[in-house]
Amino acid sequence: MGSVDWSLSTYFIKISVNDVVMGTSQLLSVPYALMAKNVENADDADADPANELQNLTFTGTTLKISAGNEVELSSLKDGVGDGSETKIAGGENVEVTGTGTTADPYEISATAGRSPLSIGEPYQGGIIFWLDATGEHGLVCATEDQSDGIQWYNGDYTNTEAHGDGIGSGAMNTMLIIANQGSDCSTYAAGLCANYFVVVGEGDDAVTYGGWYLPSKYELKLMYVNLHTNSNGNFADNWYWSSTESNSYDAWSQSFSGGGQSDLDKSYTYYVRAVRVF
Repeated sequence: MGSVDWSLSTYFIKISVNDVVMGTSQLLSVPYALMAKNVENADDADADPANELQNLTFTGTTLKISAGNEVELSSLKDGVGDGSETKIAGGENVEVTGTGTTADPYEISATAGRSPLSIGEPYQGGIIFWLDATGEHGLVCATEDQSDGIQWYNGDYTNTEAHGDGIGSGAMNTMLIIANQGSDCSTYAAGLCANYFVVVGEGDDAVTYGGWYLPSKYELKLMYVNLHTNSNGNFADNWYWSSTESNSYDAWSQSFSGGGQSDLDKSYTYYVRAVRVF
């Protein structure tokens, strides 16, 4: 701009977004030259030009302003200039009001996204029984039992090393049990859970949810406390297997009648309820 000889001609600037013309205006002394002179002489308290800048970037139809603030622009088009055209339209969770005139400027307001998840809510083919601190991730259990009587082991009393406990550890336990007890997964608890899947929806909208496993001792306790004690989940008043092994002969189970836990013989046949992380 400094190399332009402004005395030779008049100059114009055209602004476009994604090849859509937003407007053309003549460059006059008032908008740029005089204001720039005033800014040059102004006393900036911190003398740091960086903190006066706003970064505007487009990704698809999303306009990002500065540090991650976003406005969805689902429609940007060259209007007729009489204030009746729509230059900005709201996207998901964004509402735009006004016509863009001086008397009726655009106002953009955003609303919250999806409703918060909650314990006991149906979600991704199961029922939520635990949520992390964000409220967006957690554990679901299947909506029904995968068995009302199946043994923990596949006939071999061995140490499977499936001793994990806590959130998410049931998945590793399940893998270790299957690696130790063999591929005939329909005959024991961990294998039955690993083969479980749920299809939600129909046709092109159908979603298959896999990744289910036999819950750890702690996960099973959470399921009892957060669901069964509130009459959610259609559980039986009986013992349910966990994936947490006690020793070569016993594994931990949860009573959905009295609420206690006990390490019992792997050959016993108890109920099974699969879980998954989301």
